[in-house]
Amino acid sequence: MPPPGVADVQNMLESDELLVEYYSVGDRFLAFLIGKNAFHVFPHLAASPDVRASIRGLNFQLAKFHLQPTYLKKHAASLLAAMRHHLQTLHGQLIAPIAAAFGSSKRLIIVPHHMLHYVPFHALFDGENYLIDKYAVSYAASASVLRICRSRKASGKGRGLILAVPDSLTPHINDEVEALRLLMPDADVFVGEEAGEDKLRKYASTAGKIHIAAHGVFRADNPEFSSLRLGKNWLNLFDLFNLRLGAEITTLSACETGMSDVLGGDELLGLARGFLRAGTPSLVVSLWTVNDRSTAQLMCRFYQGLHDGLTKADALREAILEVKSNFPHPYYWAPFILLGKS
Repeated sequence: MPPPGVADVQNMLESDELLVEYYSVGDRFLAFLIGKNAFHVFPHLAASPDVRASIRGLNFQLAKFHLQPTYLKKHAASLLAAMRHHLQTLHGQLIAPIAAAFGSSKRLIIVPHHMLHYVPFHALFDGENYLIDKYAVSYAASASVLRICRSRKASGKGRGLILAVPDSLTPHINDEVEALRLLMPDADVFVGEEAGEDKLRKYASTAGKIHIAAHGVFRADNPEFSSLRLGKNWLNLFDLFNLRLGAEITTLSACETGMSDVLGGDELLGLARGFLRAGTPSLVVSLWTVNDRSTAQLMCRFYQGLHDGLTKADALREAILEVKSNFPHPYYWAPFILLGKS
């Protein structure tokens, strides 16, 4: 299938949607903005070395959350200020130069390129507001992948499927599961050793929604072996290629499930690619190691939004805003992104 042109993209967009596709040429980024009735090109955005430096600063701040809770509590204000500094710098590099062309759009679809796959665009900060405060934000690996996701008709019309593997480091996964039982009372629920790969293979093709709460690991040294803990075993990218998912949405409530290695041609290797290839049109994944308490709250609010009839992007936005009101630092509320159909 040939890549979609501007008219093809416009035809698949709603009137309030704007696709923002970044591309790296030489040592600079440019951006294409496509709306239902608009098309803009911004050829001279930030230099790649400057963006890379900002991302390094952002990752350095996120890494501090591996430190002791007493340190995090004592320095909460300075940690938030430092995080906002890097998010504001990235906003100035990637959003501010193009924001005037957003017009009346209410939903942004971000298509990153190269290192930008690691940027939480919805958390970029203009000095007063985060992008998520103004827009529902979703992501796509490319316009071609987005077109495929939007054309898919979910075959899973049956019960939901919840697989959860809690341990001593993630006790709030149990709270997450109990809350989701109420929101999906007909779901098949498997916890601990019972939540194995065999259950995913048995129920994945017919489940209407799939929710997996478990440890995920991104292998930067060998992305094909990035994996997800199910039961006693680990599910990797090659295992996912043999799955057939019929669910309208698959949620990976786990650590680093959205992390991928960016290869030549901007092809991604990681768990996200595996689940999208397996057939799910919409995927919720995390960009960094998550806090299980804030994640439990976010997931409960997200599924409540879906239950209430919100779109996936709007449900995730409402969930993020609720968690943000209780946990101000983006580490807690910004790790999860929606890929594909919104």
